[in-house]
Amino acid sequence: MTLSNYNISFSQIEKFLKEVDLFKDSGIKNINKVGVSKKFIHASIKESYHIVHKAGLDNFDYDFLLNDDSFFQFEFKQKENIEIRYAYYQNPSEFISYDEFVLGILEEDGEHKETVEENAFDSYSSLVQHLSELNFKSNYITFRYDSDFKNYKAQVHSVSHLHVGHDNTIRIPFKKFISPMTFVLFVIKQAYYLKWKDLVKNKTDLVENCLKDSINGESTIANEYWHELEEFELYIL
Repeated sequence: MTLSNYNISFSQIEKFLKEVDLFKDSGIKNINKVGVSKKFIHASIKESYHIVHKAGLDNFDYDFLLNDDSFFQFEFKQKENIEIRYAYYQNPSEFISYDEFVLGILEEDGEHKETVEENAFDSYSSLVQHLSELNFKSNYITFRYDSDFKNYKAQVHSVSHLHVGHDNTIRIPFKKFISPMTFVLFVIKQAYYLKWKDLVKNKTDLVENCLKDSINGESTIANEYWHELEEFELYIL
């Protein structure tokens, strides 16, 4: 995969997220060019997951923010070997949208004639307070896809691999380098099952076209970085 392939795939993500009603905002910085903040890096190494997620939000360390305050990061460097890092950080807290929160208040108060806009200021202040008091989910997930040539060791550390969860040694091998859109589609299917199920049923053409387009430019790992014994392991082609 080349930098050009990466850029084309990356450019398609925002449009797709908007089409499937998951998009909230794009980042104010290009993570691929400037990287993430030192605070986010420090939190990733030293702190618990909810602090890592909060650091990402507070320091705008995302390329795409979803409407549940989960976010994506993407990095691709074309040097002697390609260096890839795609990450998805799920919001670890219980989440409710602004409109859902306001409508809930109106239903409780019986003020059905009032609109969300008429309650905007007081409701937003209440929502901020409400979200700060929510408990963490009993189950949340992170995905990070990497390429790492320098630490390659057959059957131990594959060049192309997927990390699942935070602060563990799970590393699922890939035999190819995947595009940003392939990663996004994988995350949506795994982390937003009901959304994905609805898309497959009601936006079949969109899903099919995105899946077919997402593999454009993806490349297989050279034989020197893929041992024949790895063929007998569980891996993703």
